[in-house]
Amino acid sequence: MGLVHVGVWLGNPADRSRRVELEFLADSGSLLSWVPASTLAKLGIEATGSRQFQLADGQVVERPVGGAVFEYDGLVAFSNVVFGDEGSLPLLGVTTIETMGAAIDPVEQRLKAYKTLLACTAWCERTPPNPQSNATA
Repeated sequence: MGLVHVGVWLGNPADRSRRVELEFLADSGSLLSWVPASTLAKLGIEATGSRQFQLADGQVVERPVGGAVFEYDGLVAFSNVVFGDEGSLPLLGVTTIETMGAAIDPVEQRLKAYKTLLACTAWCERTPPNPQSNATA
């Protein structure tokens, strides 16, 4: 088994013709995807804010965050992306993977599409929303 590396197209959501294929480490331990800041700049992807992150070694860092389009084997997702350090390995985070409707398959060393489950079951369809439930006193 081991680490799963996948080729993923990364693109600018405002101009889908601006894209590049990168080798990502599919990282179920990372919530968001990380890409070197210079790669994102070449694609014209701009930061929309910044967030603090705790790294695997315990260090806390603040990094810019923006939005990007990720495409893998017909699966497409718009997801947040962290502007990583130069030379850092592109990481495909679990939020991006799940937004694609995929899961990491360590046996076949790839991402595998799955059917997205709805959070609500048939019970939700039978029970109309209660407008009083969100009322404040």
